[in-house]
Amino acid sequence: MLAKHSFKILLIVGVLATLYLQARLWSSDGGYAELFSLQERLSIVEGQNEALKHRNEEAYGEVDRLKNEPGAIEAVAREELGFVGKDEIWVQIINAPDPTLAPKPIEEDSIEPLRQIEISQ
Repeated sequence: MLAKHSFKILLIVGVLATLYLQARLWSSDGGYAELFSLQERLSIVEGQNEALKHRNEEAYGEVDRLKNEPGAIEAVAREELGFVGKDEIWVQIINAPDPTLAPKPIEEDSIEPLRQIEISQ
């Protein structure tokens, strides 16, 4: 009888200890909640790192192109800085504005004449 009684007490203590440890594991600092949060944050940072790696590879490719292709520097200067060569003439063509967006003329009937105000001293 004593063995059954101590087994029940030991079983209850074991179950309570397991419940306590599980509660701490799920809810405390350093538990599963923090682990899931950190895993999500890690995933975001890894995605940002991949985007930056891709951008760096494009920049390295642009540097190589500027070093190795003779006309690359001139092309960049023309596109980004508006470079014009010595014997070249630069012409800018401006599209005509949309006539439907032009302001409407003011009708003379809607204009009030100015009134003269006299100031006495």
